[in-house]
Amino acid sequence: MNLLKLSTVLRYSNPLKGNRRAQEAFTNLFPNTDFHKVVLAAGAPPESKVDVLAPNKNILAVYSTIENPESGYSPLYDSYRTFHKIDDITPKIVLTHHRQTARGSYLGKGYERFHEQLKHIRDLGIHGIHIDSGAGDKDSGLNGFFTWPRFSFNGDLSINHIKRLSQKIQDRLKEGDRDFHNLFSIPGGPEEWREHGYDTGPLWFDPNPLSEHSKRFQEYYNKRKLKENK
Repeated sequence: MNLLKLSTVLRYSNPLKGNRRAQEAFTNLFPNTDFHKVVLAAGAPPESKVDVLAPNKNILAVYSTIENPESGYSPLYDSYRTFHKIDDITPKIVLTHHRQTARGSYLGKGYERFHEQLKHIRDLGIHGIHIDSGAGDKDSGLNGFFTWPRFSFNGDLSINHIKRLSQKIQDRLKEGDRDFHNLFSIPGGPEEWREHGYDTGPLWFDPNPLSEHSKRFQEYYNKRKLKENK
């Protein structure tokens, strides 16, 4: 696949200028929109260096990186997101989160970044946010398996997921949907998932402020901020 790769620093110029193929993908997905708004909707902190891949007019991939001055191999922050158009009766734009890592001062601030990101996602009318899989387990050093459900992304629990949980939690799951929203609503559910969970499989978040996803995340965000401000 012949990909068009561009690069910029958000504080400076728009990398789409003068690049016909990139403009075609961008204007197809986001007509009459400022490019920086799209990058912020991808969750990139303003100080990021951004690379853009445009494999076709329906996909725009955004890579954001903040270099670590103490290590050229381990950036302080990096992420990979794609915006893609779903062609149906009413075309929709979906944002997919593929990868995100954070270190140093960016570690532990994901809930604030996602809260800010949601504002831009809603401004652009993004239909939803998809994650291929929240990766990791308690021993892997990857925490997506816990962080994304904690941020109220939802998806089905597999039989193997459920088997790892205590009988008490399993019994409670039988009373409702066998998904992450239900699991994280059960007393002790999040703690058991942090201890015994692993790769989540596909997850989804509806950015509509009235959705269950958004309401749950806002409640989590408010509690987290209150705790930090004490």
